[in-house]
Formats: sequence, C-alpha cells, structure tokens
Amino acid sequence: MTSIQVDDYTAKALSVIATARQMTVEEYLRSLAASEVALLNNEPVTDFDRELEPLLFDGPNLPADFSRADIYADHD
Repeated sequence: MTSIQVDDYTAKALSVIATARQMTVEEYLRSLAASEVALLNNEPVTDFDRELEPLLFDGPNLPADFSRADIYADHD
C-alpha cells in the first residue's frame, strides 16, 4: 500500500465527504480514481451512464450556428 500526505484541510474535507457517502476515505478515493479513469477513457462511470449508452445517437451533429429559429423557419 502506498501512503500520500495531504494538508489538514484536505484530510478533513475528504473525511467529511466520505462520511456523507457512508464510505471510508480509502473507499471514496478509490471510487473517485476509478471514475476519473473511466472519464478519461470515455467509458460509462455509473450504472445510469451504462443504461443510457445504448440510447446515444451516433449520427451527424447539428451545424454550429443551428438555432431555434431554424426549427420554426416555415412558421410565422
């Protein structure tokens, strides 16, 4: 196991966050690191993300200048 040193404020903040999530600081840091790695690799992070992934639209993007007016161009 590797140890890291953080200032007192950061240690307290990590403890408060972990406690609020009903986790140990080690569990919280492990989940945080796993989430960050998943984000960097464009992988789903949560179960919700995994459920939404099949619904993602993999088609052409709208033009950068697309606006609401384009939707209603044929209306007064």
